[in-house]
Amino acid sequence: MGIAEAFRRASSAGLLIGLAACGAQSVPDQPSAPALDRMAASMAIRPVVEKYVPAAQAGVVSDCVAQTAPAADISNFLRMGAAFNTQTRRILELIKAPAANDCIAKQLL
Repeated sequence: MGIAEAFRRASSAGLLIGLAACGAQSVPDQPSAPALDRMAASMAIRPVVEKYVPAAQAGVVSDCVAQTAPAADISNFLRMGAAFNTQTRRILELIKAPAANDCIAKQLL
């Protein structure tokens, strides 16, 4: 299935789920990051997520990404203090990861 076909098939409600069909790779298992770090990372990446996801869903998406992201990514987001545009591609990859996509689907549907 091509990217264009996957996007055509994705409905507006299922767009995030449709993104996973675009060839997302699973995020490798990494050591877990502390819960407080994940909460701070969620706040750090939210401004980037809000550029691509409706505001009503941005909190859920950023929380799910922070919950399922590898510890190395959490450390990178925290070290910067806020997610910058240079990290946008990685954040979008993490949104498309199956674990984050499952979390998003469970909370939004």
